[in-house]
Parts: sequence; C-alpha cells; structure tokens
Amino acid sequence: MNSNNRTHEALLAEIASLKNQIKETQETLRAENRYNRGLIDDCPDPLVILDLEGRITDINKTASEVTGYSRDDLIGTDFSDHFMEPEKVRAGCRQVLQKSQAGDDLLGFKHRDGRERVMFCRWSAYRNEMGQAAGVVVVACDVTQRRQATIQSAKEYNRNLIEASLDPLVTIGPDGRITDVNQATETATGYSRDQLIGTDFLDYFTEPEKARAGYQQVFREGQVRDYPLELKHRDGHVTPVLYNASVYRDEAGQVIGVFAAARDITELKRAEEALRLSNQYNRSLIEASMDPFVTISPAG
Repeated sequence: MNSNNRTHEALLAEIASLKNQIKETQETLRAENRYNRGLIDDCPDPLVILDLEGRITDINKTASEVTGYSRDDLIGTDFSDHFMEPEKVRAGCRQVLQKSQAGDDLLGFKHRDGRERVMFCRWSAYRNEMGQAAGVVVVACDVTQRRQATIQSAKEYNRNLIEASLDPLVTIGPDGRITDVNQATETATGYSRDQLIGTDFLDYFTEPEKARAGYQQVFREGQVRDYPLELKHRDGHVTPVLYNASVYRDEAGQVIGVFAAARDITELKRAEEALRLSNQYNRSLIEASMDPFVTISPAG
C-alpha cells in the first residue's frame, strides 16, 4: 500500500512537472509571438507574409493602412489578386522560392478605394527548422507619389525641349490627329494648343492629301526629310514649309506616333523668286537689243 502511494505521488509530481513545462513553453511561445508581432508591426514599410501557395498568412499595420484592407480581410487571400498584373506577382513568388534569392519588382497595386498604387516590392524566402522553404516575406514601398513626380518632371523636361524650338513642332498619333504642339505652331496657325490638340493634322495645309501622304510615309518608312507643304494660318495667309519627321516609340518599342518639325522657307522662296525675276529681267534686256549680244566666260 505504501508502495502504491509512493508511485501515485510520483506520478502526480511528474504530471505537475509536465504541466509546468507546458505552461513555461506556452509562455515562451506567447512571448516569442509577441516579439515577432512587434517586429512585424514596427516595420515602417508594408510587410506581408505568404505561404508556399502565395496566400497571405500575415501582414503588419502599415500594410493595412496602405492597402485600405484590414488584417482579417487579407489573411487567407491570394496575394496576386490584389495587383494589376497577377501573373507577374505569381512569377516573382515562384522565382524567389526556386532560386532562394531576393528579388525586386515594381507593381501596380489595387487599393480598396479603387485607386492604383505603385509598389516597389522586395521578395525573400524564409525557411523552417529543416532548412526548407516555408514561404515568402514581401516588404513593399509605396512609390506612387515618387513615380508621379518623376513622370511630371519628365513631362516638364519634354515640354521645355519642345518649346525651345523656334520652328513649329507637332506630334501626331497613328490616326493622324494632333497630340501636342509648341507655341511656334500656335503662332504659325493662329490656333491655341487646346484648339489644335485632337484635330486632324491635314486641316492646316493647302494640300491635305499631300500632308496625309507625308505622315503616312513616316509611319511606313520611319522618317521623312524636307517634305514640302504649305501651312495655312487662321487668317488665310499661307506659309511654305519643309517638314522633317520621324516616328517615336513606347517602352516596348512599338511605334505610337510621329514627331514633325516644320522649317519656314518663306525667305528662301522670296530669294528664289527674286533670283528668277532677276534672271528673267536680264534675259529681257539681252533679247531687247537689236544688235548681236554674246556673253563670254573668263576661260574664253
């Protein structure tokens, strides 16, 4: 009986010890989870954790603020579904898991309110105790304003380049409609930039079909040089010009329009006409003589 009592007491002590160990382990685990949660939430950039299937398993507070979604809204959803190019996101995730190397991508994110945000994402894989890939950590940076500022800066730079020219400059879309002009074009036509943009390029020339053939040649051959046209001003007067034009392309190398510059050759035409009249006058003087009249070169 005493032996049985001792065995029972030993078993109770072992159970109590085991309970203490479990309690200590649980407290340690809770402490580690609080620590990890703190690390995640203290990250100033949006941070998202994905499983091997690309589903969201955790996010930090910043990610919730930037996306407009709560933690509960996002956890369990497919990470790629929240982007403008989901396949690009899935490919980035696969590449990181396969190569175990960090990767970077510039991605368009769909905010809850419908706005598109531009996110710079850094991908990296995390591993379990066995050293096997267990998921992906994504740290993002909202670069929407920075990108917009860069685009605006580029637009202003291009605008300054266009306006720096003293010659009329025009950009034309594939449909032949004007997409941009400089101030010199406004002066040459008598119309404002707002009035010109969106109108047909042909409408401002004395020979519309010749103008059409000119810009079509540019789209076909890539450029045209010294193409003669006559530009009509709003008040009716005409300016003879020589157009030089070339195509311009988008980031993918596709032709999206024509850039055309017109050189006013009014003075050249006047000089040519003056020379013609002078030659005609000289010819008349020669022919008016009743006597034989011959001109001899210095060489005899």
